[in-house]
Amino acid sequence: MCSSGVKECGACGSPDPEFACSRCKAARFCGPECFRKAWPAHKAICGARAEKEKERPHPWPSPFSCVRAQSEGLVQTGRTGRIAFIDFWPGFEDNTDLWFCQDWFKRNLPGVEIVDASASPDVIMFSMFGKRYISLLQSGSSAKLVFFTGENLRPPVGRVPLCVSFDHLEGVPQSIHARIPLWVFNMEVHEVLTMHAARLSGKVDESVWKRDFCCWVASNATMYRAEFRTRFVKTLSARYKQVDCGGEVLNNIGGKVKDKMTFLRGYRFNICFENASHPGYCTEKILHAFAAGCVPIYWGDPNACPTSDRASMS
Repeated sequence: MCSSGVKECGACGSPDPEFACSRCKAARFCGPECFRKAWPAHKAICGARAEKEKERPHPWPSPFSCVRAQSEGLVQTGRTGRIAFIDFWPGFEDNTDLWFCQDWFKRNLPGVEIVDASASPDVIMFSMFGKRYISLLQSGSSAKLVFFTGENLRPPVGRVPLCVSFDHLEGVPQSIHARIPLWVFNMEVHEVLTMHAARLSGKVDESVWKRDFCCWVASNATMYRAEFRTRFVKTLSARYKQVDCGGEVLNNIGGKVKDKMTFLRGYRFNICFENASHPGYCTEKILHAFAAGCVPIYWGDPNACPTSDRASMS
């Protein structure tokens, strides 16, 4: 960061980079390529992965059962399946990402061995944070290829045997495309299910009405439609009551919060706008609001209500 306060890319030094590190939210980069170049040095100062993640409960049910079922190499009787990962975001393969990393597959795909892409895997799962997959698509691969994205990116259905994304694709069989929202992998899903069951049984937490008004946590000020949610926060604060901003953007509480969930639990409402609005694109943001007992003020997936708690959204 410059002495003038202008942020610089952590890799090339360009001013005003758009991307923030998804784990520490502090370092910024021009894009995925700069992120990957800087990661070997950045991960040392990015903060150790929380100890509690080692005991993270398994998601319900294992959403990658579709991958296992559709990949012949992973279900052959009498042999261990082998899967490799390439072109994922920094922190995924070395298991330093706080929310979702390679360890998830070790816990949820029993009997499957995670290997390097050069070690003759049965399945190669790739994402959008690199270019190694290009040669596999161009020259072919003996391994089954699976595309995975947690971003608002259209999957290359038809170009690879199986795609996993946010998208609702009517008429496309699960053997070709599986819709698995990124929030499914988040450990807070268990808290939401417990709270929902309590509400259905008539147990309501009245203490929520003693909380402060509304909060917002964000680190992206420019990318995608970020200016849309920033404008909403400013308008609500000006016309009704101040929104407490605990992230890097519009911070008004004296600094970034260290624990997002603890911060959210002090408020009745949480503004949880997505980066963009697209059918099916529903990330962990609304899940975090529910898990903290907040009423979500949401914008993003126009079909979020059918997969969320209608009572909280009304």
